[in-house]
Amino acid sequence: MQVSPVREGSARKSSDGKEYAPGHFAPVPGLKDWQRKSFILVYVLPNFFIYLQVDMGMKLRVSPLQAGRIALVADILLPLQTFQEPGLESGLEAAISFFNRFNDEDEFINTRVQRGSLSDFAEPAPLSHLEQHNRHVAWWVASQLTAAKD
Repeated sequence: MQVSPVREGSARKSSDGKEYAPGHFAPVPGLKDWQRKSFILVYVLPNFFIYLQVDMGMKLRVSPLQAGRIALVADILLPLQTFQEPGLESGLEAAISFFNRFNDEDEFINTRVQRGSLSDFAEPAPLSHLEQHNRHVAWWVASQLTAAKD
């Protein structure tokens, strides 16, 4: 699990004066202070992720299609009270737009890294400490490949 606190200075204040991480809908009631100001990524290896923020969640499944190709399926999770909010449609559009923009950036880079890794000149490099979930996936895959088979 990876917990990312809201960036300094970008928290909002609700009518009760409590700070919360920006989102697209009203914050889920009953959250603890740290939960209101964090984004949480839970990964269930090898290919399932749950992303939680103050107002909504997403579940993501990544499935291999062939060497170098994957399919990504994402579902948005909303608390029941969100369906009563007047801005439901615009909030969903904003959430989907953000998700697509975020993934488009990753796809652009990942596609080029994949191509580069096939080059005769490619050399292994360390994984970034900034994206711990990538390291965990790599460690899990390595452990599965090297595990003794009965």
